[in-house]
Amino acid sequence: MNPKGQITIFVVLGIAVIALVAIGYYFASSSQASAAETEAEIASKLPSDVAKVRKSVSECIQYTLKDAIVQAGMFGGYTEARENALFTGNDFVNYAMEGKKKALPLIEEVQNNIASYIETYAPDCIGIENDKFTITLPAPKAKVDISSKKVYAEVEYRIALKSGDSTFTLSEPFAAESPVRFLEIYNVADKIANKAVENPESIDVDYLLTLGEEVDVIPFDEKSVIYRILDKSVALDSELGTVNFAMVFATKA
Repeated sequence: MNPKGQITIFVVLGIAVIALVAIGYYFASSSQASAAETEAEIASKLPSDVAKVRKSVSECIQYTLKDAIVQAGMFGGYTEARENALFTGNDFVNYAMEGKKKALPLIEEVQNNIASYIETYAPDCIGIENDKFTITLPAPKAKVDISSKKVYAEVEYRIALKSGDSTFTLSEPFAAESPVRFLEIYNVADKIANKAVENPESIDVDYLLTLGEEVDVIPFDEKSVIYRILDKSVALDSELGTVNFAMVFATKA
C-alpha cells in the first residue's frame, strides 16, 4: 500500500474517532445538566399558575428521592427489610453475604429499587392547594441513574390540570438529583461482600483500611457481623430526619 495513502486512512480514522468522542461527550454533558437547571428551564416556559404546581410536585419528588436514597443505604441496596433480614432489636439489617453466597443487589437492581420507591411514595407527599385547577394525579414512572458523584432521577408524571374547559398536562418529565457518593460507597460494600464470601469467618482489618472509606464493624453474634460505610460529604432530608448517607449491611458465616 502507498505509505501516503496509509497515512491518509489513519488520519481519516483519527478524525472519525475524535468526532465520535466529541458526540459522546456532547450527549453525556447534556444528560448531566443539573436537575435544578432542567426544572428551571421547563418552568420558565410555563404559565405562572402552572409553574407553581410544577414546583410543588418537583419539590416532592426531590424529597422522595432523598428519602429513597437513605432507605436504600440503611437496607443495603434495598428499600425495605427482606424476609431473612437480621433483627437487631431496634431495626432490621439486610444481609450482603449469607451462607457463602453474596446477597448484595446489583447496582441496576438498586436503581430499580429507588425508582420503585419514588413511584410508590411520591404521590403521598404531594399537597397541592390550588383554587384554579382541578388536578388529576396519574401513576408516576421513574428511572434512576446512580453515578460516582450523584443519584439522578427522571420521573414521568403526566399530571393533568383542568380549569373550565381547558386542560393542561405536565408532559415534561420531572428531574431530581442528590450529590451523594452512592456508587463509590456501594463499590466498597461490594468489595466487603466479596471478601466475606472468600472468608466468611472474618475480614482482615488491614484490608478494610485499604478501601479508603470509613467502615464501622459491629460484631452482632457468633455468625453475623454488621458493617456501616459512612459518607459525611452530604446530609439528606428524609423520614428519619437530616442524616448522612450510610450503607448498612450484614454478613453471616
